[in-house]
Amino acid sequence: MAIAHAATQCSFRNGQDKYDFSALANPTGYSLKYFVGYFYYWNICETSPGCLTLSPNAVSCVTSQIYGYLDNVTITALPDPNTQGAVITYQGDLCPHEIVRTTRILLQCSDGDTQFVSFHETTTCVYEIVMTSKYACPINGNSTSTDGIQSPTSSPTLSPLSPTSLHSAVGTTSTTSSSSSSSSTLSKKQQQLQQQQINAIDPTTPEGIKQKCESNLQLPDSIMSIDVAQTMKDYITNGGSPPDVIRLLSENYRGYAQMCNLLCDWLSVTGMSKDAIQSTFKSHLKDIIMEKFDPKKADTIFSSSPPQWLDEMITDPDWRSLIYQLSEIHKNCLMLNFAIQKISDAGYQNEIASLSTASTYFSVFNKVLLDSLIQLIKLDEIELQESISEFKKTCCNSQHTYLYAQALIHNLSQTYPNLKRIAQELELEVFDKSKVARKISLMMSNISSYPAIYESISSILSSNTASTGDIIKLYNEYSKPNVPPVEFLRIPALLELLLNDLFNPTKNLQQNKSKWIYIVAFCVSVPNTTTSLDSIKEELNETIRAIDKVQSICQSNPLGSELQNVVPILKEYLELPIISMGILQWIQSNLMNKTNISSYNTLCTPVYFEFLREICLKHPLHRQVILRILVNFFELETDLDALAALEMRKTIIDNIVFIFCCGYVIPVLNVIRDWAPKIDPSLVRYFINQVIEMIEPPYSKSFIKSMTNIIEIVNPHLSDNKENVQTFLDQ
Repeated sequence: MAIAHAATQCSFRNGQDKYDFSALANPTGYSLKYFVGYFYYWNICETSPGCLTLSPNAVSCVTSQIYGYLDNVTITALPDPNTQGAVITYQGDLCPHEIVRTTRILLQCSDGDTQFVSFHETTTCVYEIVMTSKYACPINGNSTSTDGIQSPTSSPTLSPLSPTSLHSAVGTTSTTSSSSSSSSTLSKKQQQLQQQQINAIDPTTPEGIKQKCESNLQLPDSIMSIDVAQTMKDYITNGGSPPDVIRLLSENYRGYAQMCNLLCDWLSVTGMSKDAIQSTFKSHLKDIIMEKFDPKKADTIFSSSPPQWLDEMITDPDWRSLIYQLSEIHKNCLMLNFAIQKISDAGYQNEIASLSTASTYFSVFNKVLLDSLIQLIKLDEIELQESISEFKKTCCNSQHTYLYAQALIHNLSQTYPNLKRIAQELELEVFDKSKVARKISLMMSNISSYPAIYESISSILSSNTASTGDIIKLYNEYSKPNVPPVEFLRIPALLELLLNDLFNPTKNLQQNKSKWIYIVAFCVSVPNTTTSLDSIKEELNETIRAIDKVQSICQSNPLGSELQNVVPILKEYLELPIISMGILQWIQSNLMNKTNISSYNTLCTPVYFEFLREICLKHPLHRQVILRILVNFFELETDLDALAALEMRKTIIDNIVFIFCCGYVIPVLNVIRDWAPKIDPSLVRYFINQVIEMIEPPYSKSFIKSMTNIIEIVNPHLSDNKENVQTFLDQ
């Protein structure tokens, strides 16, 4: 396959076929109104007059962006080896996300004059134009020769078709099966041929207008078309007769819509409610649209203004839902993207927060982002966990949306520090896909001004291990009289690593343990505005002593009576959140160590559970960690006999119920719902009875829904329930 690279060369050879596309160069260029208020200008083999204000070398552009320079051209063969022609590719400037703006013009050989076929955005910032022409045929006699043919002298301004109804974007669909294949109904192939004939008609002459209108009136159910009135008017104005209009409309009437109405009437006779009929009909119509939707046809419905029916669809929640579903599948469809923008302008930003298309337009994404932030900062811990997933999906849809969201939150967090939690959630969401997310967060924090700190923290986070050398470097920096900002240490992943090193009994920190303790104490006890070590020495030293005392106990990992003796000492320091998190690390390590789970060592578990309940009361934000520890312990496979294991799990259920009583309701119910189909049903019933005995009305809708789901899983028929369970269901 040959490739041509030249600024003005338009010749190309593909095997025995020689091409010369210079005849397609248009003195006034080509243009297309592809969106409301947006024009796409291009030319072939010459610069485009519509782009001269941007660059004298531009061959294609849209608004203020250049999508191709004349001297940046590549000519290749068409993807289909059976089709004569070529692909001319022009490249222009860079998009904001480092993608080269590109125009791909697919020129296909045909017997007729130059015709525009389609235009769409294949990927971000890459537009594809399909054209057919006799000027796109080989010049060596294998097809139509272009010898002696002059370049077009006028610019064909290509505009989309007139607005049509939504069914024109999904194609004609029939609600019948065998009856629709009668001789009076056009076959699919016949319809395609008819449409090709319509496209081939020259619409500039009165006779051409008449023929095009007549062809449109011959389409099945043409009387149902949204522009049928204008079509009839144009037909009669250009020489057609009213009787012919009546004949064409009546002969091609199929009545599919009326068949649907008749079927709905029949369903009402069977006793089906009106709402149920409407719901079934709308659901079936949605399925048809989802199956038949053609984004290329949909993109042709725009003219000078959007169709009126689009505004009507936006006001209906069911049709908005359909637009959301279609936009997730056809992400490059201009009509759907425009509809999403209209929906956002209408005030439905919350509905489109999770859509990938929400980030296509900056104005839409910006509104969604700001509205989501306003809502998230009002939520408590439990509500935040339930609501933030959609927010993360929106912000992490692409690289530029993630960077913009993080930069905005970082600036806002200077005034509202609590927003850092949301930034950390976004970082965790992206970190599994790209490790660079953590480096981005570090760069935004001005840590580069402290090279030693940046190097040490980056090393720890990238290796997921705190080496002695890195800890010593951090200690040296943060023990200076003028201390660096403490916010560099307040990275959840870093703090978790340090706590695990200190409180996990399987780790053995002997040398430089004091430096680990100092870094952790400094992180949790020093205010953000501190710049001098002298002003915070007293509180810092108290925290260091507390961590050192508790860490020594946890490191020794006492059992039996020794454990009972140190319980008062450990409880004395539980008020400190950092001590609480350290003890949770210690408990988790012991509970998840299978060698500790034996008939003897299970005597320690009541003490561990006691600490979990105590921490649950004192530190509400630690309840998520406590629930995770209990869930992991419940799911741990042990060597205990069946009866002992059942009793142990029942004890875990008791502690989970305690967390429930402390107000951590919905997350607990979600855990039990996930367990219900997999664990011993007696344990689920035990949980249900424990909960129902301690609750009373009024109940929230979310609570009723979750509890009912759990009960139905254990007892699908809702029979043989205990009296208290049945009372709850009746309420």
